[in-house]
Amino acid sequence: MKALSTNLPTSSALPRALLVPQKSLTLPWPGRWAAAVGASLAVSSSLLAQQPWPAETLLSADNLTAIEGPGINDFHTDLSGAVWNPSTRTLWVCDNGVPGRLWAAREDGLGGYEIAEQAGLRGEWTGFGDIEGVTQADWDEPSVFVIIEGEEHIKEYDVSTFGVAILKNDWNTRPFLPLLGGKGAEAITFVPDSALVSAEFVNGSGSLYQSAEGMDGLMFVGHQNGGAIFVFDLNRSTGAFVFVGEYTTDRSETAGLEFDRSSGNLYAWHDAGFDILSVLDLSSTALPGTGQRAFTVVEAFMGPSHANHEGIAVVSNVDTSNSTRSFFMTTDDGGTASLLRYADFTHGCLENPVFCGGDNAGVDCPCGNNAGGEGGCGNSLGVGMLLDSTGSNSITADDLGFLAGGLIPGNPALLFSGTLRLNTGLGMPFGDGLRCVGGATRRLAVRLPTASGDASWGPGYATNEGWLGGQTRYFQVWYRDPGGGPCLGGFNLSNGLEVTFTP
Repeated sequence: MKALSTNLPTSSALPRALLVPQKSLTLPWPGRWAAAVGASLAVSSSLLAQQPWPAETLLSADNLTAIEGPGINDFHTDLSGAVWNPSTRTLWVCDNGVPGRLWAAREDGLGGYEIAEQAGLRGEWTGFGDIEGVTQADWDEPSVFVIIEGEEHIKEYDVSTFGVAILKNDWNTRPFLPLLGGKGAEAITFVPDSALVSAEFVNGSGSLYQSAEGMDGLMFVGHQNGGAIFVFDLNRSTGAFVFVGEYTTDRSETAGLEFDRSSGNLYAWHDAGFDILSVLDLSSTALPGTGQRAFTVVEAFMGPSHANHEGIAVVSNVDTSNSTRSFFMTTDDGGTASLLRYADFTHGCLENPVFCGGDNAGVDCPCGNNAGGEGGCGNSLGVGMLLDSTGSNSITADDLGFLAGGLIPGNPALLFSGTLRLNTGLGMPFGDGLRCVGGATRRLAVRLPTASGDASWGPGYATNEGWLGGQTRYFQVWYRDPGGGPCLGGFNLSNGLEVTFTP
C-alpha cells in the first residue's frame, strides 16, 4: 500500500462498448467519482455494528513469517495479497516491493508451513512489479491471476515451473479503475459461476449475469480509492473482457478480498484506519444516479490490530475442526510478524463438516460436472445439491435434522447413513455424482422435493437408529435426475456430511 511513483443474460445484456479489446480508453473519472463518493457516504450512514474478531488474538496467532528464510527475509517488507488453494493445499502470498515477488507455501506435515519446492527449485517467482493481490480460478491449473497497482492491470501467469513466471494474459482494466495518486487496485478474487447463479448475481444494469467469456466465473477487484469492488469477465483466448459493474462496499477503502467457495461468503478487508473484516453476499442494490450498485454487507468484525494488514485468505470450511478453521493475514511492513495464521477462525465454519463435494478439490465429478462450493456434482439444473444439518448432535435431545437444496423438484431423494467415508472421504464416481458414504449403510427416508428443490428430514433418527454419544456417522442424499443430467446417469448425489454424536 505504498505511494506510487507517478436461466441468464450474458454479455449481450451489456453495451458492446464495454467488451474491451486491449486499447486505452479515457473516462471522466473526476466528476463520476465525486458522485460515487457521495453515494458511498449515503450507504455508509447505516453501517453494521462491528462484532468482536472471530478468532484468537494477534499475540496467540501462529507466526509464519520465518518460513521465508534463510538469509534476508523478504516477508518483512511489502507483503500484500494472499489466496488459499484447497485442492493443492497451497498458500500463495505476494509482495508489492521491487521487483515484486510471489511465493507458494505448503503444509510441512508437522502442523506448520514451508516454502514449497519442485525438483529442487524454490516456490518463489519475481519480476511482477507492484503486485497487490493474487488469486486462482481453476484450483488444479498452475496459473495465477494478479492485480498490479499503478498499472491497474489484471495479469495471468503460468507458474508451472517454480521460479519461472510466464505471462499469458495482460488485461488493461485501468480505464475502469479509479487510480488516484497512490491509491490503486489492492485486491483480487475469483467467483465461479456456480456461486453467481446461486446468489442470483446481477450486473451493473441489474440483469442476471454469469461469465460469457469462457472462464466459468468473474474476477472481482477491490480498490483503495473509494473501497468499491469492480467486476470483470475475462477472455483468456482473445485478451478482451467485459466490464460487468462497480459495486460499493460500506467502507471507502478495500485492501483484501477472498471469496470463500465453500460457504459463498465474500470477505473484504478494509484497512486505512478501519481495520474491519466485512462479510458480503453477492446480492446488491442500485444506487440511483451513480451507475453503481451496493453489495449487501451481512456482517462486520473488528480486526485483530491496527497494523497495515493487506491480504487475507481462508481455508475451506470442509477443513472445520472443533468449529474452527484457519484464516491467514498479511501485513505490509510487518517485520517479524508479517504473515500470521489464525487457526481458531470461527466464521463460516460448519458444526458438522461436509466432505466429498463437487468442487474439484478431490475426485473430479464423472463427466467434468464440477459445481463449485461444498455441494455435490452439478445436476440438470446446473447446481450441486447441498446437504446440511439443523439442530444439535445431542443423542438426548434427538433434534438432529437435515436440509437439502438444489434437488430436482418432484423427484425422489433418499437420505442414507454409513459408517465409513469412501476413498478416504474423496468419494467415487457414481451416476452423475460421487458416492461418498459407505460401510454399514442404512436407508433413512425418501422425500419428494418442493417446487424450489428443497427437502428436509428428521428429527428423531437417533432414537430409532440406536446411535450413541461418541459415535460418528456419515450422511448423503441419493436423488433422481431423469431430465437429461450432465452425464445421463439418471441420478446424482449430494456432498457427504459428518456427524459426531454427543450424549
